[in-house]
Amino acid sequence: MSDAPETSPTEPNASQPPAPEQPWQLVTFHGTGGEYFRIWIVNLVLTLLTLGIYSAWATVRERRYFYGHTEVAGGRFDFHGKPLQILFGRIIAIVLLIGWSQGALLHSAIPFISAAIVLGLLPMFLVRALGFRLRHTSLRNIRFGFSGKISDAYKALWPYLVALLIAAAGMIYVGNELLAWSADVEERNEQRYQEELETEEAEHYLEESEAELSEYDLTESESEGVLSPDDGWAQQSSDDMDMPEMEEFQRLMGFYGLIMITMAFIFPIFICDVRNFTTRHSQYGRSLFNVDLKRGKFFEHFWIAFGISIAAGLVIMIAGGIVVGIGVAIVLGLGLEFDGSPLMVVLMILAFVFIYGLMIASYMAAYAYWRGRIFNDTFNTLGLGDIEFRSQLSVLAYAKLWVINTLLMVVTLGFAYPWIKIRLLRMQLESIEYRGDSDQFISHNQVHTNAVGDEVGEAFDFDFGF
Repeated sequence: MSDAPETSPTEPNASQPPAPEQPWQLVTFHGTGGEYFRIWIVNLVLTLLTLGIYSAWATVRERRYFYGHTEVAGGRFDFHGKPLQILFGRIIAIVLLIGWSQGALLHSAIPFISAAIVLGLLPMFLVRALGFRLRHTSLRNIRFGFSGKISDAYKALWPYLVALLIAAAGMIYVGNELLAWSADVEERNEQRYQEELETEEAEHYLEESEAELSEYDLTESESEGVLSPDDGWAQQSSDDMDMPEMEEFQRLMGFYGLIMITMAFIFPIFICDVRNFTTRHSQYGRSLFNVDLKRGKFFEHFWIAFGISIAAGLVIMIAGGIVVGIGVAIVLGLGLEFDGSPLMVVLMILAFVFIYGLMIASYMAAYAYWRGRIFNDTFNTLGLGDIEFRSQLSVLAYAKLWVINTLLMVVTLGFAYPWIKIRLLRMQLESIEYRGDSDQFISHNQVHTNAVGDEVGEAFDFDFGF
C-alpha cells in the first residue's frame, strides 16, 4: 500500500507550473482618411444646406464609421442611436448656449438665467448624454451601459457646480460691464468728435475773421491773443477724460484674471472627478469598469502644460523680436521707407503669420501634453472584470502630431481635417493594449445583453452634445 498522500481532483497539483499570463493584445483601427473624407464632405455640404439640421444624421454616420472600424478581441463596435434624439438634444443645447453667450444683446439677465440652467442641470445632461451614447454602443452584440443616476452625479459634482456658477456669473458680469464700458467710450469719442468739428468750424471762422481784421491793420498776434481758443487746456481736458476709462478697463480685466486663475486651480480636479464618476458607472454587459484616477496627477499635468505654454510664449516673444528686427534690417538695407509699400505689407503679413503660427503651435503642444497624460492615466488604471488595460501613448509624439496637424489645417483651409482626425484616432486607439481572457468574459456577459438594453424612458434619453 502506497504512503503517497491522496490529492483531491479539485486541488491544484503543486508540481504543475502556474498558468501562463495572458499576452497583451492591441486595439486595431482600420479607418482611412480617403474613406472618411467622402463621409465628411457629404455631411458638411448637407449640414450647410439644411442650416445645421442634418448635423444629427452626420453624427450618427460618423460614429458608425469610427466604431465600425475599431476592432477589439476580434469584434468591432457598433452604434445604434437615432438621429432625431441627437437633434432634439442638440437644439436644447444650442438654445441654452446662445442664450448664455448672446443673450445680453436682448437683456442683461438672459445670460445669467441660461448659465444657471446649463450649470444647474449639468449633472443631468452628463448622465443623459453618456447614458444615451453607451446604451446605443455594442461590441460583439453586447451593449454597453451606464448605471449612474442623476442624484449620484449631483452628490459627486455639487462643489464644482457652485464654483462654476459663481465663476460664470462673474464672467457674465464682466462681459456686460465691458459692453457698457465700450458703449460709454464710443459715446465719449463721438462727443469729442463733435467738439473737434466745432473747433474746426471755430478755427475756420477765426481765419475768416483774421482776413477781415487785416483790412483794419490788426496784427496777427493781437488777433490770436483775442480770438484763438486755449489748445493746451483742451488737450489737458481730453487727457483727464481718458484716465477713468483706463482705470475702469483695468479693474474689469483684473477681476476677469482673478476668475480665470481660480478656475485654473479647480479645472484639473473637476476633470479628474468627472472621469472617475463616469468611468466607474460605465459597464459592458453586467460588468462595471473600474478606474483609480488621482487628483494630484491631474493637477500636476495641467500646470506642467500651463508652464509649457508660458515658456513657449517667451520663446515666441524673442523669436518675434528677431523676425521684426530682421525685417527692419532688410527694409533699411534696401533703402526703403516704412510708408505702406507693397513689400512692407508683405513683410508685415509674413511676420504676423509666423508669430501667430508659433502661438497656435505652442498652445497645441501644451494641450496635447495635457490630453496625452490624462489619456495614459485613464487607461493605465482602467479595468473591466479580469481584463486589464494600459496605454503606450507617447506624449511627445502626440504633441508633435497635434502641431503638424494644426499647420496642415491652416495650409489646407480645413480640408485636411478627415486625414488629421484619422491620424489622431489611430495614434490614440492603437496605443491601447488589453490583457485577459476576453472570450470567457464575453460569454459570461452574453446572457445579460437584454437587461442592459432596457430603454425605459427612451423618449427622454438625449445626446445633448455638451
